Amino acid sequence: YLLTVATMLIAYISAKKLFSLKYQDKVNSVKFGIIFSILYTTFPYRLINVFYRGALGEILSTIFLPLVLWGIYEILENKDKSKWQVLAIGMTGVIYSHVLSVLMFSFMILIICLFNYKKAIAKQVFINLCKATFLTLGLTAYFLFPLIEKFISQDYYFQVFNSLGKPSQNAFKLLNSPNQILLLIGNILFFLMLMLVNKKVLSKKEKINRNIAYLMEVSLCLMIAMTNLFPWSIAEKIPFISQIQFTWRLFLFVSLFFILGLSKIIHISFNKKKGYLLSIIIAVIFLSTFGFSPYEKEAIVYKNYNNEVKSIGFGEYLPDTFNIKYIYDKGFSITAINGELISSSIYKEKGDFIGSFEVENNHTDLELPITFYNGYKITLNESEIDYQKSSNGLIQINTGNNLTGTIFVQYEYSYIQYLSLIITISSCIILIKTKRCKG
Repeated sequence: YLLTVATMLIAYISAKKLFSLKYQDKVNSVKFGIIFSILYTTFPYRLINVFYRGALGEILSTIFLPLVLWGIYEILENKDKSKWQVLAIGMTGVIYSHVLSVLMFSFMILIICLFNYKKAIAKQVFINLCKATFLTLGLTAYFLFPLIEKFISQDYYFQVFNSLGKPSQNAFKLLNSPNQILLLIGNILFFLMLMLVNKKVLSKKEKINRNIAYLMEVSLCLMIAMTNLFPWSIAEKIPFISQIQFTWRLFLFVSLFFILGLSKIIHISFNKKKGYLLSIIIAVIFLSTFGFSPYEKEAIVYKNYNNEVKSIGFGEYLPDTFNIKYIYDKGFSITAINGELISSSIYKEKGDFIGSFEVENNHTDLELPITFYNGYKITLNESEIDYQKSSNGLIQINTGNNLTGTIFVQYEYSYIQYLSLIITISSCIILIKTKRCKG
């Protein structure tokens, strides 16, 4: 409920501000904001995420998408007195909500800047974009910097196995095994045709009608990109593109651009005779599409529930050498990689691991039932020791000259984590001070 309220409120404020920036009409901006907020919040893709998929990350990122769009146009259209902090706040919300959406949101900002390059290359606009970028990095340092630190330390499952698949595998199939080169040529020709239509036809239309057409064109292009009519096999060669995984995630942006265009159409009809009736009909037809969305009616019930949970989903952030079957067979126990293990025990207490062992030979390598990540502090008989990653993606230690011993494993914050926390707190203070100065 709170997420829905937040979505409606931010969508209303963002659409209202966008309308004021584009048309300098504060009276009609209120009506436009109300229409957009209702349609955006009730867009079928968002409702499916809420009621069927339970995709919390995408639900949260949906809240901030209109804010990001307002933020970028605030900088482009109002360069001298822009509220560049809006873009920073919007992107901060996205980063803390759904990491994968950050890539798509960044592409959206880049494309908008390219299409508005004359405004984007202005000195003050560039400065404000840099301010927003650095403030975003500062506000999200507490999350981003430790994440980067983890990525540098080792490879992960999703980098090697792509367990959720690539866009080319998950795209909606309209053709059987289409030629990727021909698709690339076709998409380029289609884009050039749209550009020609914009220059020869839409340039002669009124500004409002032109903007509606542009929004619908963008929505159409995104809809095509969700299918295998788009050359995804070629696009995946661009770094990070394959991490999008599911092409239907582009519905996130269709929900923004299509609803902006539809809201404008409804808003125009409000100002004409019988416009209210037409607006209601359009809204009802739009909202009724949710009823045709496929969803399962049978609930999955776990009758024999117990506290031992072994499910790890697709394990995207497990170490690349992590052997799931081995872990299930091994259970929660210490294993000798070389040498003979006479006895051992291990248990978890308040987030720490405490174990003991007895081996026959010195310098025995032991594998602990703990997933390998950097940042652990391990002591053996109260002396700190080094550890490494086993061939199964678990923590591996060497007993040294100890035939028996007590192991204590504790996760500690790294220097990067402490530094990132300080940066984020400082950035919050800077944001508050800049807002006060603006006020």
